[in-house]
Amino acid sequence: MKAAIIGYGKMGHEIEKILLERGHSVALVIDTDNAADLNAANLAQADVALEFTMPTTAYGNIRMGAATYNNYN
Repeated sequence: MKAAIIGYGKMGHEIEKILLERGHSVALVIDTDNAADLNAANLAQADVALEFTMPTTAYGNIRMGAATYNNYN
C-alpha cells in the first residue's frame, strides 16, 4: 500500500514508522513547509491518505482528498 501522510508531527512520524515496518511505502508527506504540494496529482500517487493536521486545516484537506478520488475513479 502506498500512503500519503498529511501532517508530519508526532503522529505523522509514528504512522510513517509503522507503515514502513509493515512493508508499506510512503508516497507523499505533507507538512507546513510543503503544503502547496497537497494537490490532486500528488494525492493520486497514493492508495490512501492519512490526515493528522489541525482541525482548522483538516476539513479542506479531506475535501481535496475526496475531490481527487472523484476525479480519478
